[in-house]
Amino acid sequence: MSEATEQQPVVEPQQPAATPGADFAAQVELLKAKNAELIGERRKDKEKFEALEARITELQERSNKQRQAKLAESGEHKALWEEAQKTVAQREAELAELRAAMEQQSAKALEQQVRATATPGAAAGC
Repeated sequence: MSEATEQQPVVEPQQPAATPGADFAAQVELLKAKNAELIGERRKDKEKFEALEARITELQERSNKQRQAKLAESGEHKALWEEAQKTVAQREAELAELRAAMEQQSAKALEQQVRATATPGAAAGC
């Protein structure tokens, strides 16, 4: 015979079948534990997210302040402000024109509707 040893697989003894109610209760407890773990992770992630948002806001504010300081130093700030004011005025004028045109169109449509309602024979083609 040879000296080679055969390895036999390790077999775990089967546990007696638990009652269905106990098995269900154990699953529920496992799910509750997992849920609590996930809720904890969610809270940590939310805190990290809020901290990052605060940091981004802080950096943006710092960047804006630095940019404004540079513009003020270079004298471009006033020129840019005046240009922005002109642009705003132009946009407001365009908006007023569009609103006036829209009101005219609305008035025309209402007038046509009133005429069509007032003269049913004309609308029917009599």
